[in-house]
Amino acid sequence: MTDGKNSFKELENQNIEEAGQTPDNVEHDVMGIVQSGHLFGDVVELYFSKMIDLFLSLFGGSDKEEK
Repeated sequence: MTDGKNSFKELENQNIEEAGQTPDNVEHDVMGIVQSGHLFGDVVELYFSKMIDLFLSLFGGSDKEEK
């Protein structure tokens, strides 16, 4: 079925041979996007639960059971 070749690796090698190494600005842009996503995730993780608690409190809800 397969002859052991990795077509994607061959295509990548062919593209690198034609265009040279990938430009540094591409790596810089990708790392910027990753860092932005990481920052957004941290903000959501830190503040999202607090906002939910705030809305629950505003609308009369409680996170503790009443007995």
